[in-house]
Amino acid sequence: VYWVVTSSSSIGNPTALFDAGWAYFDPLLDGVYIWEGNCEPIGGGGNYDDCSGAIALACGDSVVGETLTATDSGGNAAPDVFYKFTGSGTSQLVTISLCGGGTDYDSLLRVFDDCDLLNELAFNDDSCGLQSEVTFVSDGTSTYYIMVEGFGSASGNFSLDVTCEDPLPNDDCSGAIAVNCGDSVTGSNVGATIDNAPTCGTPITSPGVWYSLDDNSGLPGDITLSLCNGTDFDSKISVYSGTCPALVCVGGNDDACGLQSEITFASDGNTKYYILIHSFGGATGNFTMDVTCTPTPPPNDMIVNSIDVDEIGFPYTDPSVAMPAATTEDGNPVNCDLTGANGVWYNFVPAGDGTATAMIVTPGGASSVTFYTAPDENAVETDLTLVPQQSNQCAPGTSASIFTLGGQAYYVFVMNTGAITDIVIDGTNLGVSDNTIAGFSYYPNPTNGILNLKSVDNIEHVSIYNLLGQLVVDNRVNATASQVDISGLSTGTYLMKVTVNGETGTYKVLKQ
Repeated sequence: VYWVVTSSSSIGNPTALFDAGWAYFDPLLDGVYIWEGNCEPIGGGGNYDDCSGAIALACGDSVVGETLTATDSGGNAAPDVFYKFTGSGTSQLVTISLCGGGTDYDSLLRVFDDCDLLNELAFNDDSCGLQSEVTFVSDGTSTYYIMVEGFGSASGNFSLDVTCEDPLPNDDCSGAIAVNCGDSVTGSNVGATIDNAPTCGTPITSPGVWYSLDDNSGLPGDITLSLCNGTDFDSKISVYSGTCPALVCVGGNDDACGLQSEITFASDGNTKYYILIHSFGGATGNFTMDVTCTPTPPPNDMIVNSIDVDEIGFPYTDPSVAMPAATTEDGNPVNCDLTGANGVWYNFVPAGDGTATAMIVTPGGASSVTFYTAPDENAVETDLTLVPQQSNQCAPGTSASIFTLGGQAYYVFVMNTGAITDIVIDGTNLGVSDNTIAGFSYYPNPTNGILNLKSVDNIEHVSIYNLLGQLVVDNRVNATASQVDISGLSTGTYLMKVTVNGETGTYKVLKQ
């Protein structure tokens, strides 16, 4: 802004300049002066004392004013003045602040959608000491009317700043931010709007923001969402399933831990959840949400709940076992360290001698299958002894097999940390009724050398194993009668497999 002298000798030359104070170049020069610049009211009593004369604001503006000479248009019994804000075409978060230091009275701010002043969109008192600051969402095209007044009947001078930001991306359910089990996320509901979601556990009366948790683990369990640490306002939380257009209430909470909120709910492991963080009484601020997922262990997670397979029958399939949810073991069997291992247990007592196998159908992560002998079917880990056979090692693997003795109690431990899986246990009881081949016989048993074989049909193959699962005799016969020399074997129990016309039978042989 400057004055311009119009004398014939100095037309157009600046005589005085205002830039944070007046500077005079030739104050004694006579002439006619022209004012160049813009004038706007800075105090009450002007047009902006009424909403119809509201002064336009834009993002980045800083203005000063006063309400000392204004009148009261509503709200409190305090004089007030009006500004208006119209967006630039895109949605924005608009903050109107009296906190910049130029306000000398107990101020208050209100935002309306028109000059009827009937629909108050936002309100604040004492955001920063006795001064006020309010944030609202501009849709980019509407005009919003800002009332500056005082608490009670207070009036005075003020400075007002306008700042604009991009809107909160998760103000609506459709923009919910994804979180995962184990996350700790920070956020704010400042600038959010009040949602029209169904009431869920606690009324929705204040601004809220949305998150989503897609539990596709396949593991049923409990999910805990906690705002108890790092939240600085009176919070609420509501949880939904369904879809954003058709939300279904799961549960909600207000004040689980002081003024903060926490909720635990059951998940089936195959549902997407929508989480609304809102507040009590219009409160806004910052929050921290901790997400904790605790899957439910399989029912036979502990050895005391081992599944008794022989009571059910072979082959046995345990379907879709939630192996990643298994907990760690409480002790170690003899000859196998299970420290840190997390798996499930099965047990059986064969009716007769035979074989047993166990297999993980869908391996994932760390896998292991091991058989143990036990004194009975009421054992704990420290009562067990690893079955010392070649195909049953205390080592990673997806299957194991052993020769079994009738009447001996066995336990099976299965670990598969990275996948839900079927577990299959098959066994062949070696009693006569279950495992003999019609028309086949052998003698003498026990024997100290020669074992005689006889069959109505052709004997194709004979193999003998020790209880470590090692093959010690392997004969091709192709006759209806034969002899097997086991004189070179150590005294003990052996298992003989005989194949006749494609049918295999398993027999116990005692070497004296």
